Amino acid sequence: FTRYRDGAWTPPVPVPFVSGKENFEPLFSRDGNRLYFGVRKSPSDTDFWMVHRDSRNEDWSDPQPLPAPFNSPKEEWSLAQTADGTMYFASGRDGGHGGLDLYRTVSKPGQLLQVENPGLSVNSEFDDGDPGISPDGKTLVFYSTPNRPGVTGGSGLFICFDNGHGGWTTPVNMGEGF
Repeated sequence: FTRYRDGAWTPPVPVPFVSGKENFEPLFSRDGNRLYFGVRKSPSDTDFWMVHRDSRNEDWSDPQPLPAPFNSPKEEWSLAQTADGTMYFASGRDGGHGGLDLYRTVSKPGQLLQVENPGLSVNSEFDDGDPGISPDGKTLVFYSTPNRPGVTGGSGLFICFDNGHGGWTTPVNMGEGF
């Protein structure tokens, strides 16, 4: 990491909590006090981990894996978060529609956090991943492999919108140049 001090960036150094394993795809919480990141446990198993602090002036905690239902025995990738804390990510967990599917967390009063697959309105039989979700949770951009129908010009970026009924509009390929 690096810090901006006295009008310049300090030289980058590894964060103190990085393990000897491959770490990737960091995501800061909106308040900057939680840092989520991926850890490769094996060639076919990646999980989300997190460090936290009480304020920006404090040191980070020891890293901890996120609890179920975030992590599964399969791959988890590309965490994204809305302003209300809903998380979107890609996973190869059992029960999906393709290799990797997009999932989101669902929080209901009095219940443990759950993960749901938005279904074939978003996911395909191919790999779908790298979600980017707008802060209001109404616009979703994601990558799909070039095999997915509708991919043109080598671009696999799709966009869809909250349909106002708990689902998503049909994803549209964003076309060449993306």
